[in-house]
Amino acid sequence: MFGELDSTGNPKKGTLFAGVIMTLFATFVPFHYLDDFVSAGILLAFTITNSSLVIMRRRSPESSPFLLEKLLAWFNLHSFLLSLTLSHGMNSPIGWVFAPLLLFLSLSTVVKISRNCPPLTTFGNIEEDTTHLYGSRKYFSTPCVPFIPCLGMMTNYFLISQLSFFGIALLVAYAIIAALFYFAYGARHSILNDGSLQYAMVERHEERHHNEPTHNTTSTTTISVDEGVLT
Repeated sequence: MFGELDSTGNPKKGTLFAGVIMTLFATFVPFHYLDDFVSAGILLAFTITNSSLVIMRRRSPESSPFLLEKLLAWFNLHSFLLSLTLSHGMNSPIGWVFAPLLLFLSLSTVVKISRNCPPLTTFGNIEEDTTHLYGSRKYFSTPCVPFIPCLGMMTNYFLISQLSFFGIALLVAYAIIAALFYFAYGARHSILNDGSLQYAMVERHEERHHNEPTHNTTSTTTISVDEGVLT
């Protein structure tokens, strides 16, 4: 539904759905909490982006499947609890005990990711040649993965922890609802599951081939949709 376009090329249904949800939030949630909620939501989105970057640049070892995902989950949990402790728990002796422990656990988890999860040779483990899609252009590549993305996640959590407990609880509830919606609907209708990505690659290739200047020499193009490979 969210990726469906109308006759004018606009995501009408997705826009209406998001607009109704945002209107309900703006109507019933006080602006004081809504302001913090929006800011925290953006920070949470950046955190998810950083986690995705690590997954796209690293992989789990063959001897331990899903090790990378498990370590990232532990790192997010430790960083979030560390941020809450630094922001709200340093007035008690317990906070001074848990803060160094959580910091050690967070840093050790990053080191484990760096040592035990080897880097991928291509971004997102894309095996086929993508020069037909992107040409020979070079793009920026984040250095020091996973350290820089994990530092960004920890910084985002520390900023989120500055909110009141009600604002943090509201954000956690929103994240749980979003996760449930993703696994119940989004994952099954993603372009990786319905084959849309393969056809998008074909359309992209045909568009580039159509825009290329015509030469006297002829070339042969073979497109395999089933395998998602263009040659």
